[in-house]
Amino acid sequence: MKFKYHKSYRGFYLLDENKFKRPYQKLDQEKTLKNLGNKTEFNKNEIIEIEDKLVVFFEKNAGQSTKQNNTKKQKNTKKIEEIDFEVLELKYKIPRLLLKKLYSIIAENSKKADYDLQSVLSVLENITLADSLFSSKVKKIFYYSDSELENLLARYNFDNINVADLKKDIEVNYPSQYISELPIDYKEYEMIFVFYFIIQIELLTILK
Repeated sequence: MKFKYHKSYRGFYLLDENKFKRPYQKLDQEKTLKNLGNKTEFNKNEIIEIEDKLVVFFEKNAGQSTKQNNTKKQKNTKKIEEIDFEVLELKYKIPRLLLKKLYSIIAENSKKADYDLQSVLSVLENITLADSLFSSKVKKIFYYSDSELENLLARYNFDNINVADLKKDIEVNYPSQYISELPIDYKEYEMIFVFYFIIQIELLTILK
């Protein structure tokens, strides 16, 4: 497995063909180093390659690390039959209503909506870690009631947004404040939904 250091997120993240693998997987340096017998130097300017069975990934929410299984994972992951929005709400501190609307937009434009949702949420989680101002806005909105959110979003017709037009706008008017922060190609399809969510948050914090 190959890993590269990301300056904004301050850690080594798993690579997939020289790009950060999505959803993002952060290396637990301390535990991986123990598996390596403390013989490897983590150089922030180089790509590091580590044997699969020695890799330990950092698990943010559980407060512990999960050791990577030595067996190969199937390329086609088992599809999630039903999404538990209550669990996602507690994990990402995002109102359930916004999560459902985000998933609805993704499902209308993607054949792998379950996977794309997890990937988009992973990007958003990293943005909140890198951008304290945006993080504070998300936390503020977390305490809005469903009726408040519904009324505000209905006023600006967010349920009927044109994804194709949004994609064009994003490619032309990519927000400069995020250019150096994101470890991904902004033209990747999932970024449309990332910015859809960012626009929602910015609008809601202004209106409320």
